[in-house]
Amino acid sequence: LLGSVAETVVRRVPVPVTVIRSKDEDGTDGSNPPEHVLVPFDRSFCSRNALEYAFKQFPDATVTALFVKYPIFESYDPIKSEDDLDDVIAEDEAVDDETHSVFEMARRIADQNERAVETATAEGDPSRGILRWLDENDADHVVIGCHGRDGVARWVLGSVAETVVRRAPVPVTAIK
Repeated sequence: LLGSVAETVVRRVPVPVTVIRSKDEDGTDGSNPPEHVLVPFDRSFCSRNALEYAFKQFPDATVTALFVKYPIFESYDPIKSEDDLDDVIAEDEAVDDETHSVFEMARRIADQNERAVETATAEGDPSRGILRWLDENDADHVVIGCHGRDGVARWVLGSVAETVVRRAPVPVTAIK
């Protein structure tokens, strides 16, 4: 119920906070500049700030904007008619449109900062999607925006940033 000191600091401090484990899984202590920075990105104000921060603080790093597609339904109901099929196709197109829109904004921010940005997608719960992507790729730092849920909403829904801070195998910088 009380949470860790790092999670409390991430939640309450109004400045960027970097959490570095004593030694990360790759054996480093986080003191070297990262080569590949992951920024979970969803067009929110917080994720835009995180992307800009990554560009400014890590000028020599490759930056990847990761959009985690959260499915509305875990699985589709059986398709029994052409209308059902049309509904499934429309939902898939809406997700594709959202993904394109997210990445266009990431590219605009990159252009404004005279940088390049790689883009990637994952699917499912945002926290799990980010952590799975980290396990499967070579990023050595995460910069994540904090949405700042408080009270019951944070207790019930959790915080993506807090989960990533707690479980990521690499240093994480949380941006308000």
